[in-house]
Amino acid sequence: MNFACYIFLFTIHIITRRVLLTTKRVKGLCKIIKNFIRNLYNKDNENFNESKVYEQHEKKEIYEDIKKTQYEWQAAKNKFNNTTDPDQIDYSINLMELHEKKLKILYKRAKELENKE
Repeated sequence: MNFACYIFLFTIHIITRRVLLTTKRVKGLCKIIKNFIRNLYNKDNENFNESKVYEQHEKKEIYEDIKKTQYEWQAAKNKFNNTTDPDQIDYSINLMELHEKKLKILYKRAKELENKE
């Protein structure tokens, strides 16, 4: 049973419990609600493009990941510049390299999505 049917049945349940309606009025009301839901559902389906919505969501996530990775790379660079311990320096260099590789992957994916449009 789809969402529209649940709304329809719930609406009828509420109406019949609150107001005593004759069978003829309930049937008429059911037709009106059914047509309204059908029209609403058809309008939504005409304009709905699932793949486009997915691409927009993926694009937004990639841009957020890029910003986050840039911030993390900058933090690793600051750590590298402000430390004197050799182990911390090695760790900072490894972190910077990791974030640079991650940025390359994210840039490549973002470029693919831009070219897809």
